[in-house]
Amino acid sequence: MFVIGPEVIPLFKKTDFSHSRNMFIMVIDKCIASIDNLKEIILEVDVLAIKHCKYGVCKSHLKFAEEALLKTLEEFDPNWDKEVEEAWTVLFSLISALLKRWLPDNAVESEGTQCSLQ
Repeated sequence: MFVIGPEVIPLFKKTDFSHSRNMFIMVIDKCIASIDNLKEIILEVDVLAIKHCKYGVCKSHLKFAEEALLKTLEEFDPNWDKEVEEAWTVLFSLISALLKRWLPDNAVESEGTQCSLQ
């Protein structure tokens, strides 16, 4: 993600990447397990959005994360094909759309911003 969107690097200066990786996997697992229950996914992503808003994440940062995640999954999944890519793209697009409901439009607005549903 840092190669695709170097402007996000400062957001990670205090990040424990091991913890972040575990949290990411947990959220994705919960979303997959709740794929037939949109309300559960919304609740999970709302909590995630509020945390990310407080970290200074804004809407424009999400495209970097989605692209990096898809490239990473493709690299490590020997069964990767168009169908798998489409399924992950749909999930990440849903998560991204839900996150955007909370995040400010740009990084300048996000500094010290109180998160609120938009």
